[in-house]
Amino acid sequence: MDRPNLLIHTAISGFTQSVGQWNGILELTEKLREKNCDGVRSRVHYYPWHANFAHVAEYYWAIGEKYGVRPILGVYAYSWGAGRGAIQLAKQLKRRGLSIRVMVLSDPVYHHPFAPWRALRNWCLPLIGEPVIRIPDNVREVYSFHQTQNRPSGHKLISGGQGGGAFIHLQKVLRYDHQYMDNAPEFHDLALAEAAKLCKLAGGKANPIVHQTLRDMREAG
Repeated sequence: MDRPNLLIHTAISGFTQSVGQWNGILELTEKLREKNCDGVRSRVHYYPWHANFAHVAEYYWAIGEKYGVRPILGVYAYSWGAGRGAIQLAKQLKRRGLSIRVMVLSDPVYHHPFAPWRALRNWCLPLIGEPVIRIPDNVREVYSFHQTQNRPSGHKLISGGQGGGAFIHLQKVLRYDHQYMDNAPEFHDLALAEAAKLCKLAGGKANPIVHQTLRDMREAG
């Protein structure tokens, strides 16, 4: 008997954000659940940017072992959730032989464990260089939205793989301040569109009624 595919969507929020206060990433997780969640076959998880991603990766690996499949993974993240959380998750997944099909990132901000002030700088400094976010080579495709209205603002993305690695699409610049980028309609729309592609890949069915309802609500508001 064929085993069902397992699709896991992961949303990661930014600095100061958590489940204790509603934010754009929590809003996106609910949209993902409404549109693309299908029992054990398709699920949505939310984590803060500084979660223990070794534990998260081990959990995803264990779920795959339980159902005898390799999970199909999509990651949608903002700020340090993109520049730190998503990167740490990818690294930990790589150690377990798992890959991420797509990342959709909103204003990804570089995080240095000993110099967090570098999140506020985008220029190249002598001896140090410029802040750069390296995408692990177990990530297949990356979309990103950036802004230049205020600080912090999204940092440069490069593929960290040797002779290949992630395909990084040309960044799209939006005219929002950083604190509004997690709620950017362009970010949510693309995350939902890519999630729907993964749903189709996994053999599930997206919910067009919910998607149309969300679009109608946004246009009416």
